[in-house]
Amino acid sequence: MADGGRAFSVDPVRQDVDTVQADVARAHRLFNASRLLAETNEDASAAHGLTSSQRSGVHAVLGALCLFLMICPQAVALAMVATTSALFAVNISLRLIAALASLLRDDTPPEPSLADHDLPHFTLLAPLYKEAEVARQSVRALSRLDYPAEKLQVLYLVEADDTETIRELCRCRHLLDFDIIALPHALPRTKPRALNYGLSLATGDIISVYDAEDLPDPQQLRHAAEAFAYGDDTLAVVQAELAPYNRDASWIAGQFTLEYNIQFKVWLPFIADLGWPLSLGGTSNHFDAAKLRAAGGWDPYNVTEDADLGFRLAAGGYSSAMIPSVTLEEAPVELGQWLKQRSRWIKGHLQTWLVIMRDPLTQMRAIGVSRFIGLQLTFTLSLVASFLHGPLLLWTIWHCFHPEGVKTLIYLGLLSAGYLSAAMAAVVGLRGQLCRDLSLSTLLTMPFYWPLQSIAAMRALWEMRSRPHEWAKTRHGLSRPPVNLEGLHAE
Repeated sequence: MADGGRAFSVDPVRQDVDTVQADVARAHRLFNASRLLAETNEDASAAHGLTSSQRSGVHAVLGALCLFLMICPQAVALAMVATTSALFAVNISLRLIAALASLLRDDTPPEPSLADHDLPHFTLLAPLYKEAEVARQSVRALSRLDYPAEKLQVLYLVEADDTETIRELCRCRHLLDFDIIALPHALPRTKPRALNYGLSLATGDIISVYDAEDLPDPQQLRHAAEAFAYGDDTLAVVQAELAPYNRDASWIAGQFTLEYNIQFKVWLPFIADLGWPLSLGGTSNHFDAAKLRAAGGWDPYNVTEDADLGFRLAAGGYSSAMIPSVTLEEAPVELGQWLKQRSRWIKGHLQTWLVIMRDPLTQMRAIGVSRFIGLQLTFTLSLVASFLHGPLLLWTIWHCFHPEGVKTLIYLGLLSAGYLSAAMAAVVGLRGQLCRDLSLSTLLTMPFYWPLQSIAAMRALWEMRSRPHEWAKTRHGLSRPPVNLEGLHAE
C-alpha cells in the first residue's frame, strides 16, 4: 500500500534520513491539500466564509426588508411576487430554449480515432471513504476502461483509518494495477482535500476523477483524450454525462434520473455550446493537469468542489466542454439519503456563489460580461429556484382556495409553465436508451419532487451557519449495479 512516497533503505542511518524526508514530504502534501488555496488565494476559497462587506450587505438588506414590511407590507409583497415571477419566467424560457436546442443537436458519439502511441498519460483519482461495499465494483469498472495500461496511473485515495475499505481494495489487486494512498488525518475531511493530496502524486497529463460507485463507458478516456487533442489551447476540463443505473429502485431514484437527464443531456450541453461557465459534475470530469494546478486545484472547504472549480477555471480564462460518453452511477434511493446529499449540494452552491460575489466586478472582468451574465442566468437562478419551488407551490395552492383574479392566474400559469418546461426537457432527455423505459407516472409526479428542494435548501442554510465545511456522506451500495454492462453505455 502506498503511503504518499515513504521509502526504506538497508542502511539504518540512511533509513532514518529517508523516513524523516518522507514524513516532511507527506506533511507538505497534507498542508497543500488542506490549506494551499486558502493561504495563497484567500478570495477564491470558501474557508473564510462571508466577508465583512457581504455580512454588512446581508444585514442591510434584511433590515430594509423588515422596515418596508412594517411601513408598506402590500407593496413589498407585490414587489416580491413580481421579482419571483420574473426570475421563474427567465428560468423557464432558458429551459425551453435548451430543450429545443437539444433536439437539433446530433448526440451520436464519434468513434475515437487517436492511435495508442498518440494518447496522453492519464491519472485516475478515486476518493473513497467508508466504501467497502462498492470498492470491488469500482476496481472492476476501472479495469474495463479501454486504455493502454502503461499510460494509466490509478490512485485510490482512502482515509488512513478506513481499514475496511483499504482491506477490500487490497483483495482486488489482481483486477487492476493501482496504488492505495492512505491519507493522514487532517481537517477538513472532505473529498476535495483527498483529491488535492492525490494531485500532488499524480504523474498524468490529464487528471480524471471517479466516484466509488461509478461505471464509466470503457471508451471514456479515449473520448476525453480526443477532446483535448482537437480542442483549443484554453480547454481545461471536459465533463462526461452521468446517468443513474437504479432508476427503478424507488420514486426518489426515478425522479433523480429524470433530473440528471435534464442536467446532463439538455442543460449542460446547452451551456457549453454558449461558451458559458460550466458547473461541473462531481465525477467523470477530466482536467488538463497543468491548468488544474495553475488554478490551485480543488477548494477543500467547498462541499461542491466541482462547481467551484469549474467557475474558477473560467475566471482563469479557461474553457470547458462536454464529451459524448456516459458514466452510470447510483441514485439516492431513500428520501433521507437524498435530503442529505441535496442539502450538501445547495450548501456548496451557496458557498460557491458567495465566493464569486466577493468581488463581482473583478469576476466580470476575468470571465467577460456575457459569460458573467450567463453564469447568473444559469447557476444563480437555479440556486434561487431551489429556495422558491416550495413557497411558490404553497402560495399557488392558497390562491386556488382564495382566488384573486389575475394574481391567481399568474401563479398557476408560472407553475404550469415551469413544470411543462421541465417535462419537455425530461422527454428530450428520454431519447437515450438508459431512460427510455421510465414510467409515465414518474414524469407526471415530477411536480411533487421539485418542492422537496426547498426543504433541502432550508437545511443547507442552517448548515451554512452551524457546520459549513462538514461533508455529508452519501451512502452507496443500496442498489445492485447492472449485471451485464455491455451496451448500457451506448446512446
